[in-house]
Amino acid sequence: MDNDNQREIKIVVKLFQTDSNAEDGGTVYQKHLVNSTTVTISQPADATLETVFQACAEKCQISPIYISLFGLKDSDTGLWVNFACTISSYIARKKNFDSLHLEFRVRYIFTNDCPGTTGQQHLAYRFSVENGRKHDVMNDTVLRYLFFQQRDDFREGKLKISENVLDEDSANLGIAVLDLLRLACELQKDLRTVVDHVSLKKMVSRSYADWLSTRHMLRKIMIKHRFQHYVGHFEERYRQCLDARSTALYFHIKYLKNLEILMGSQNVEEYAVVSKSQDPDECNKISIGPYCEIVKHSNSQMTGSKWCGFSDLADLKLTSKEVNGVDCWTVTLVHISGDVLSVVLASLAEAESLASCIDGYYHLLVDTHHYLCKQVCRPSLVEELSMSCHGPISSSFSTYILKKLSRSEVGDCLLRRSHEKFGEYFINAIDMISHTNREVTVRNYKLDRASGLLGETPTEDSRPNGLAGLLEEFQNHHGNNLPFNIKRLVYPAVGQPNALLIHRENIETRGAADSHTDMTIIPQGAYKFQKHLGGGRFTEVTLCSKRDQRSDEVVVKKVYESEDPGLQQSIESSFEDSMIKFRQLNNWMDVEGKNKNIYIVQLKGTIMSKHLVLEYVPHGSIVKYAQQNREFPGAEWIMSVIWQLAHACAYLESKNCAHGNIRGKNVLLKHTGDHPFIKLGDPGVRTCQRNLNNKIVVEPSLSAPWLAYEYCLVDFMPSTAIPSINGDKWSFATTVCEICHWSLSSSFCRPENAYGLKPNLKERYRDQEQPVVSLPDMLMAPELKTVRNLLMKCWSIWPENRPAFRHILRELGAVSSNFDYQNVELPQTAPEEILPDLDVYDDQNLMTVRSLGNGHFGYVDLCQYDRYRNGQNEPVAVKSLIRNANNQKYRNILYNEIQTMRQINHRYVVKLKGVTFPSVRIVMEYLACGPLGKYLRDNSGKMPLQSLFHQLYVFSSQISDGMQALQEHRLIHRDLALRNILLNRDGENSPLYVKISDFGLSRVVNEEESYYRGNLDDFPALWYAPECLCPSDISVPFQFESDVWSFGITIWEMFSFGEKKPRYPSLPSVKREDIGKLRELLSNGERLLQPEHCPPEVYDIMGLCWQFNPQARIGFNDLQQRFIALAGNA
Repeated sequence: MDNDNQREIKIVVKLFQTDSNAEDGGTVYQKHLVNSTTVTISQPADATLETVFQACAEKCQISPIYISLFGLKDSDTGLWVNFACTISSYIARKKNFDSLHLEFRVRYIFTNDCPGTTGQQHLAYRFSVENGRKHDVMNDTVLRYLFFQQRDDFREGKLKISENVLDEDSANLGIAVLDLLRLACELQKDLRTVVDHVSLKKMVSRSYADWLSTRHMLRKIMIKHRFQHYVGHFEERYRQCLDARSTALYFHIKYLKNLEILMGSQNVEEYAVVSKSQDPDECNKISIGPYCEIVKHSNSQMTGSKWCGFSDLADLKLTSKEVNGVDCWTVTLVHISGDVLSVVLASLAEAESLASCIDGYYHLLVDTHHYLCKQVCRPSLVEELSMSCHGPISSSFSTYILKKLSRSEVGDCLLRRSHEKFGEYFINAIDMISHTNREVTVRNYKLDRASGLLGETPTEDSRPNGLAGLLEEFQNHHGNNLPFNIKRLVYPAVGQPNALLIHRENIETRGAADSHTDMTIIPQGAYKFQKHLGGGRFTEVTLCSKRDQRSDEVVVKKVYESEDPGLQQSIESSFEDSMIKFRQLNNWMDVEGKNKNIYIVQLKGTIMSKHLVLEYVPHGSIVKYAQQNREFPGAEWIMSVIWQLAHACAYLESKNCAHGNIRGKNVLLKHTGDHPFIKLGDPGVRTCQRNLNNKIVVEPSLSAPWLAYEYCLVDFMPSTAIPSINGDKWSFATTVCEICHWSLSSSFCRPENAYGLKPNLKERYRDQEQPVVSLPDMLMAPELKTVRNLLMKCWSIWPENRPAFRHILRELGAVSSNFDYQNVELPQTAPEEILPDLDVYDDQNLMTVRSLGNGHFGYVDLCQYDRYRNGQNEPVAVKSLIRNANNQKYRNILYNEIQTMRQINHRYVVKLKGVTFPSVRIVMEYLACGPLGKYLRDNSGKMPLQSLFHQLYVFSSQISDGMQALQEHRLIHRDLALRNILLNRDGENSPLYVKISDFGLSRVVNEEESYYRGNLDDFPALWYAPECLCPSDISVPFQFESDVWSFGITIWEMFSFGEKKPRYPSLPSVKREDIGKLRELLSNGERLLQPEHCPPEVYDIMGLCWQFNPQARIGFNDLQQRFIALAGNA
């Protein structure tokens, strides 16, 4: 397999450039009329298509700064390839594959991005740090490449002349003349000379040339004369251009502009959508372009309607879906307001092409250091952003960024990719800061990925492979002093100016909020009071309803009256500022008409100046809801809440509106149930005044640990009290932990004042290796490592290094869609909190009488429980795990077993009675008749065999009945054995019957390697089915049929009268290292020998349980019927 991945694959790529230096083949004119060449690129099969893409860029001398304008197109399908796809997997998708033919093309083309056209306004440009100049979107190399690409498309008929152009002759002849001017300029020849040597048919589209060749001679002469007239008209202008030293690039631009006018094309990509219904308003096509942006089409509309601008996208997902029995692919777009558009496409290639188009425009127009969908993003960009790499940007841009830092220090540094050469990386670091004027001096260090060295200061002792290894070496450097501090690496920031971002005039300014929009004034008597809902430090909240319509309920928030005039003024000023921000947010409407965000509480208006009227969210804050509903709602529920909160924060970030008061009590629940729906409450009073050492200071009303480092007195005086988006990121991380702690959220951390942090919390703020608050158990799952890392970044003491909310939203969405919620650790809560319907047995009232036995994972004691301390003892069996009782994992294992046992209420299954507290143990019914194995050992020699066999037949049918009950509840026992079968009777003279016990434990452990790490002497491999006998590094889940195999071993033990342990002739004992041998002998057909007194028909049933193929084994229903029949005949 490795050899297959390393084999070289040849890919044929079409490049749009002419090789004028070629010596053989054709005249000099013909060489300049060739639009493209083909090259063969060889790459390993396991390489991504990005490697082909980069090789093409290097061959065409496209610099890294312009690479984002390009793409690779499949010549066979006409679709754009996914750079993240490996070459081998891409080839595997293609039917009847012969060879892979691709085209290296400019994919993203913007209007008026061509320089040198006098008097034209730049509608698209790049930012420059040099005196605010506007730079062109394309440089000369890219423009020349685009010229040949567009010329080839025009000639091949891929670009059609618009229907609005009435005179097709004039259009083609005009294009031909411009092409001749370009050719004459390139060859430095007279225009007439070029006209004499080049046929008109070589300058127009092939379809027009074919049409012309079929025309009457008279028509041909007319067109020729018309062409000569055009040439004469431009001849004098051509000489003027030469005198002005105009280059061929000038004519390239003229050609492109003329094509743009004639084609009426805005470089729009269109994708057909698979219909899901007969609804005429359903989307049937989606169009993507640099100016129309995302347009949705339907059968009911003559023209499409704009659904979203690129800057308003919050998330993009690519998933598979079955429609009408056919596998299709869905591209889901999430608007920053919360609206969702899902379009189904017929193939993965189409879905990837659409998703990569949207992601590419987002990268170019919105944020060059963010991607929407990892599945279609260039792997190199994903890698670079994971290491906080900027670029490709120039040294001047990196210096500009470092000088703009709010609190710069010597050693602050920035990692950037070279803007000139692929594979080159630099670290720019602050070398010196002037004490007089704070002037910053920045030095540039080149990183050598091949040697693992750093510019002037090599570390000869270590030569790590690759950029990530080199950065890790810097991070852990303990040798010579480095000229920078890698721990103070400056991350790319949202909205950071650079030459990569393309700005479009007259588009990006539309849809801005009107800061002077009047707020709705509600008459004072319009609402009547219903009840108090509570309040905070500065505000009171009441529920009111319309006088004429009680169902129309709102929340009215007002500021408390204070006896301190200064404090009152400060509070009212902050509240008014908050109202203004909230008013702008609620009145903002983009050009597509999508108003507000569904995850933010809506503002209804004001009653006078100090009363805010808001929508009513019925379930209140999530913290209050958790205290009232202590049972943990599940990891999927919590992750949905966190994603919605991140969505609301991303919306605020997109509007540059800081909240300043994000915490659990401000996260409100609109809907509960299986699908929660939250609203982020209004910020309220965000700052207030206080007297600190006889000095009035302004501080945030939010408390630590929700309050970010820069607002607190930790190592320095707080640098600000004004709410910021970076501060909201810190608050978000703490709020996530608060929500995940659920019923313990009210006590997981205590609020502290910004100027009065206790030493312990100060140390947590300083320590960048540890979380600011304790991480909840739910987030400790290995699959949630991404979430933990996000929270740690949000708690960075450097505000600029905290991740953007769009980044957080994307990562949360990716985690949620790929996460198995069944394996999440539950939060640490007391039994009465998580299981309110179970009896709680106080440890102080429990007295241990004796041990009832030990299992593989726990032990059971007989206890007397005196509930009311009146001497009325209740005998119970109390089960504990052989683990540290203070270990949270121990508590979770027991909790899962409790959840399993409580689902089953069956005569032949041990009954759960409750749990102990605070020790957290399982309390079960006490079965005085004891284990079945002991009963058999004590009575097998005292009873006639026929009577004993009849009893065993009955017991076997009862076990089968109990196991059916487990499977009906989708439960697998995983530890069915004679040791776990107990006996009971309803009265002194009643017949004995079985009880299955210890059935939940092995299921909740859930990792087969936990068994392998168990006690080797008691390792229960002999009861396991062959499919469960795997090496410790392979996790194979149990199946329902696995319990059938264990049942066969159990009845073997029963008909051995409990006197023998299972033993195979060729493998007398089994330890962990013998697992492979055991599975091999079972696959060869070896089975346990027939017990001495076992009836042949029973041994035949054992054989049916021991079929090697799980699907071939007998079911528990058939087993029950067979043993009932045997009992009836005994």
